[in-house]
Amino acid sequence: QFVKECICLLLEKNAYGVFNCVNNGAVSRFQFVEKIKEICEFDFILLPKSSNFFKRSARVPVNETGCTLKLQSFMNSSHWEPYLESHCTSFLNNRRDLKL
Repeated sequence: QFVKECICLLLEKNAYGVFNCVNNGAVSRFQFVEKIKEICEFDFILLPKSSNFFKRSARVPVNETGCTLKLQSFMNSSHWEPYLESHCTSFLNNRRDLKL
């Protein structure tokens, strides 16, 4: 939803260039999945993995937080957590025959 909002606004404003369409705030993969687990009340054990576990074909820095300064010149973006909570809640309210 957030990316869709960004793209629509950037097209409307005739913006050009490369934009990081991401919410504000840094988060690790573990923290992100942990938050999903918490919101959705999933019952599984989540174990942290080192960054070496995630094989990448390109060399990237350990901190991959997207800079939103350019995006913020067109819109006010919020922290990632409320968007994730909203998405998970919507998913839970609309799921059909999901068996976990």
